[in-house]
Amino acid sequence: MSTAADTLAIKRRTFGTNFWVVVLVVAGAILVLNTGYGTWKASALGGASTSASNLRVDSQRLANQGSDAVRGNAAAFATFKATRAQIDGDIQQLNASYGDTPVVSGAVAKVTETWTPLGASAQRLADSEAAVTAFAGQAQRFSQGVPQLQALLDELVRAMSSSGSPSSQVYMALRQVVIAGDMARRVTEVQAGGAGAAIAGQGLRRNAEDFQQVMTGLREGDPSRELQALTNGNALAALTRADETWAQMRAELEAILGSSEQLFQAQAAASALVAGSDQ
Repeated sequence: MSTAADTLAIKRRTFGTNFWVVVLVVAGAILVLNTGYGTWKASALGGASTSASNLRVDSQRLANQGSDAVRGNAAAFATFKATRAQIDGDIQQLNASYGDTPVVSGAVAKVTETWTPLGASAQRLADSEAAVTAFAGQAQRFSQGVPQLQALLDELVRAMSSSGSPSSQVYMALRQVVIAGDMARRVTEVQAGGAGAAIAGQGLRRNAEDFQQVMTGLREGDPSRELQALTNGNALAALTRADETWAQMRAELEAILGSSEQLFQAQAAASALVAGSDQ
């Protein structure tokens, strides 16, 4: 009887020991799994966070490069396109690495969604490189020519005054000096962009038309402006010199006016990149 009881007690102790061993093994396995999941989750979050931070820095760099490029800086266009390609590649890699990872997939999708319109703006700006850089060259040549044109117009004013031209005629010639300066200022305003760029472009067109009409009126007469055709030899010679310089500058100005709409679109794209770089 005693032997049977002892045997039963031994079996109970053995079962109890085995049970707690199993419990400890299961608990250990759960701990390992939880630790592994936590490490994996932290790794996924950390990797995605690092990629997103890099994209934020690159997007700000892209915005700065775009602002430089839209002013006609050819070197800035080269770095701009390189940064844009880097961001495109990083977005693709981010989606490939973390797009299906539950803990970060939503954030990755948000990053992709945010970049999509910015990427379109970057594409528009990159596509405008030829027009923007051409505009910059035209604007520079026009602005550099203004002082010479004004000097020639001053000669015209002196020649008209010394030859006895009516004061109203002399005033119109003197006004041309002012308009030439206004055109140079407005070219600068158009190239600078911003809210006043389009208005400056409209004013520039009016200035160019007005300037040309007065130059023609001084040579051929214009009753609507009370202009008489110049007859004095010195005044006509001075007008011819001013006209020749204006003809060259007018070609640059017409090119500027013709490409201004493309410039405005490029400026809008650059502004969109600046506005979206902190998102």
